[in-house]
Amino acid sequence: MAVVVAAKAARNARVLRGILAGATANKASHNRTQALQTHSSPEGREEPELLYPEMEYIPRKRGKNPMKAVGLAWAIGFPCGILLLILTKQEVDKDRVKQMKARQNMRVSNTGEYESQRFRASSQRAPSTVVGSEVQT
Repeated sequence: MAVVVAAKAARNARVLRGILAGATANKASHNRTQALQTHSSPEGREEPELLYPEMEYIPRKRGKNPMKAVGLAWAIGFPCGILLLILTKQEVDKDRVKQMKARQNMRVSNTGEYESQRFRASSQRAPSTVVGSEVQT
């Protein structure tokens, strides 16, 4: 039990040291920027004298890349969009073929002689005339 408490205390001390180091580094950075703004010479930019030359911020781990999420979204979204386009196109083509077959079947069924008396009687009574083919005098 005592070992676990000592380990936690040591870990907490390391975390606290890291936080304090970051705070002093941020303070030093802020002081540097203020020094740059107040001590700028009118004739040219000279290298400013560091206020705390012994203090330097050294990151413990690499920073996160903010574009990683954007790249991941493109890597997933772009191929999915292409696949959806292809699948939609196939579905539309299937419907088109179905409609074309239905039209073709209607054309085929409309040709030829009708066996109904009603259609035979109407075609014998009135010969087929084309409008505009006769010239009236």
